[in-house]
Amino acid sequence: MYAHRLDIAVIESVVSLIHSQLEHILVSTQPTSTSVDGNVDGESGGTGSGNCVSKRELRAAERSLGDFLVFVRRIASSRVLRKLLAGREWTNTLLMILGQQTSGDDTSLPRIQALRPRLLAIQLLASVLPSLDPTTSTEHREQVVRELFCQLAANMWTIPQAVAERQALIKQRELQKKLYQLNSPGDIWLDSEQCEENVPVQEMGFDPEKCLCCAVEGNQTLVHGPGGRGYGLGNTGITSGCYQWKFLIVKENKGNEGTCVGVARFPIKDYSHRTTTDMWLYRAYSGNLYHNGELPLCLPSFTQGDYITVVLDLDARTVSFGKNGDEPRLAFEDVDAAELYPCVMFYSTNPGEKVKMTDMQVRGTPRDMLPGDPHCAPLPAVLAEAYISLLRKLSATDTWSRQAG
Repeated sequence: MYAHRLDIAVIESVVSLIHSQLEHILVSTQPTSTSVDGNVDGESGGTGSGNCVSKRELRAAERSLGDFLVFVRRIASSRVLRKLLAGREWTNTLLMILGQQTSGDDTSLPRIQALRPRLLAIQLLASVLPSLDPTTSTEHREQVVRELFCQLAANMWTIPQAVAERQALIKQRELQKKLYQLNSPGDIWLDSEQCEENVPVQEMGFDPEKCLCCAVEGNQTLVHGPGGRGYGLGNTGITSGCYQWKFLIVKENKGNEGTCVGVARFPIKDYSHRTTTDMWLYRAYSGNLYHNGELPLCLPSFTQGDYITVVLDLDARTVSFGKNGDEPRLAFEDVDAAELYPCVMFYSTNPGEKVKMTDMQVRGTPRDMLPGDPHCAPLPAVLAEAYISLLRKLSATDTWSRQAG
């Protein structure tokens, strides 16, 4: 806002510092640490150090990159800053964000996988490039426009094909996993890639304020107390996404189990497992499922020493359960609730049962931003529209009309 009141040397030093921060974030978005000093043709002057990072860290870095580009867009509202951001150094870095991988298994894939930072980079270019100093060399402008057209072509043809081939490989791996489980039902398929994409929820446990006839031990263990039937809800309300956690049956009356596990909305009006519409429950004694009555599907029973994996997918509106490491089986569909909590319900009148909740994770990663222009269009069409809009804007300005036209 007040950039025009500052000395140009001060502004240049601040912009240079911001650019250094952007480069640092861009390095962290790559599987191996490589230099980002290069030109718009994608040539890199550095060498990789071989420091591999996990997929979870890469996706977190891409989200940070998007957030940082939002900040840069805000400071680009000043004419003085737009002129500096339109320089060769910034333009090359933004085009690098939009470019394809320069190393790895498939250089046809985009350097940045998430849509949000790529769209923000295009929008930032559209904001600052018209402010480029007219005395800038014609060669630089021609190079920028050439790179934009190359990236437009890649996003229409090369990148979609590479992404489709990658998705086919992922599908093939899923089929191999299912075949392995059919041929070796007692073994567990160790999928390191999937584990990397799961994000642990650190502050998970039971909420003492959402318990009835129960006490909480050590935040994670629910103990059935005197007073009759009771329940306890988790301290994490889930409104979207896919979450997974485990219930360990610490103490139970073997052969006369009185525990149900599952999910519930809050507040709870009816906590009878046979009639409640506020809970989706899996019964230990018989393996029956309950929501607004008993369901026809029956899962394996469980008792003291067993653990139950719960998978709640509110995007798909489903709840699944798995016993002792088995693949979770779909138990409930069309789950109609805006917010759900992990739930343990004790329907016996004998106190003493204990259930521990552990290993809560967000499965996978947050979904990428949904394309909005054109509405409901596939990702390549959204990016192509953004590139075309940028090139049209450049062709309408005097500084770029000759090159972009």
